[in-house]
Amino acid sequence: MSIEFGPASFSALPLKRLVEIRSSNVDKIVDPDEQRVRLCNYVDVYYNNLIRIDLPLSVGSATHREIRKFCLREDDVLITKDSETPDDIAVPAFVEQTAEDIVCGYHLALLRPFKERIKGKFLFNFLKSHSARAAFYVRAQGITRFGLTLPGIGSVLCPAPGLEVQESVVNFLDVETALFDRMIEKAGGQDSASAATPGSFLNILLEQRAALITAAVTGQIDVETWAKRGGGRPSRQNKFEGKTDAAPAAKQVEARA
Repeated sequence: MSIEFGPASFSALPLKRLVEIRSSNVDKIVDPDEQRVRLCNYVDVYYNNLIRIDLPLSVGSATHREIRKFCLREDDVLITKDSETPDDIAVPAFVEQTAEDIVCGYHLALLRPFKERIKGKFLFNFLKSHSARAAFYVRAQGITRFGLTLPGIGSVLCPAPGLEVQESVVNFLDVETALFDRMIEKAGGQDSASAATPGSFLNILLEQRAALITAAVTGQIDVETWAKRGGGRPSRQNKFEGKTDAAPAAKQVEARA
């Protein structure tokens, strides 16, 4: 599936040109002959947007080679590599804080940004977008359980504007998605049963949040003007009429709540 981009500066590159991709083989078995580590496992990524040092991680073990290869670094992004359904795969988490003994566990892929090309937080936001979800959906392989191959992950197209623009997108989304997050929490949280019910208030919030992220990371929102105004209302590009809609989606939804 192709991605619709806004300004020409938001060119797309396959992920393999933006990040180093590693698939972890570190399991949960504690081997007494190996070094003790803290494992960042599938559920830690699936249920947390941010990985921090205070996250209650399980104890595991790994060889020195595995620790060198899969030890987490700040600005890394982790994604789930398999799922029971293809629409629930490549769920991302951003490594905000880490330590020398925190290692990427099994069933996860580690995406390490090439720092001269992409910021980890921008990549994390892209992986939350409708565009990324659709791309991974068609690359998921399986019948009763679905998985992603490293070439499949690496072939996904990702927007790659300049690093300053990426930083503006990240700052914009940090502010705007926080509004959604507060409303989502009040409505029961994204793991609530009503989250998957089409037309429910919670479902609408989650869809609006994803749509906002998609618009920002694909260049449909003028985040640079937003940044220059000190975080004021951004303008959203209308590719058909050349007009802008300056009202952030979160505030529109909040006004209706």
